[in-house]
Amino acid sequence: MPKKFEKWGNFVKSADTDLLALGVLQISEQQTLAIYHGVQALEKYLKALKMSILDPSGSFATADTEKKWIKTHSLSKLAQKCQPQFPFYIDPIVLKNFKKYSEFDQATRYPWVLTELTNGNSTDDLRLILDYIKQARQDIPITKDDYPLGLSIRGHFHRKNEQTANVSLGDQFAVLTLRKLRSDLDEFIRWQ
Repeated sequence: MPKKFEKWGNFVKSADTDLLALGVLQISEQQTLAIYHGVQALEKYLKALKMSILDPSGSFATADTEKKWIKTHSLSKLAQKCQPQFPFYIDPIVLKNFKKYSEFDQATRYPWVLTELTNGNSTDDLRLILDYIKQARQDIPITKDDYPLGLSIRGHFHRKNEQTANVSLGDQFAVLTLRKLRSDLDEFIRWQ
């Protein structure tokens, strides 16, 4: 039987997968693609956060999934949707970085896009993206963290130490790489 997530949890699951892909790509020295997947993860975490604001329990199918904001790739627009509950995301520096990362995302998808805010990204940008990912993932009201990242970091199901999770070798390598970038990786997930 497939695992059922909160409606917004589907975004968390997909974002976690992008974050693990970032780790695999980083270990393969594919910096541009690693950052791209980091931006993808951040976008999906922000969408999950907005949906969780609208429906914290995640139990209702909402017509909001048909609205424009759910289909946008603009991190700054998504960030603005998350305030006033989470004013962190509308800090001018955060919004400036979100605009830069959205531009990078579009230029990576469509090579003909002209960039104004960036001509590439660095490991420092990757670390900053991970800061934003950590913040967003912590702000989402996850109560049972059996999402891919939680399972890959813990190695067992949430609050069930005896129930080992089947974590792929790729995800194990991804977690090792993410730990090199972020020594506080354990703080990204729920333990209790």
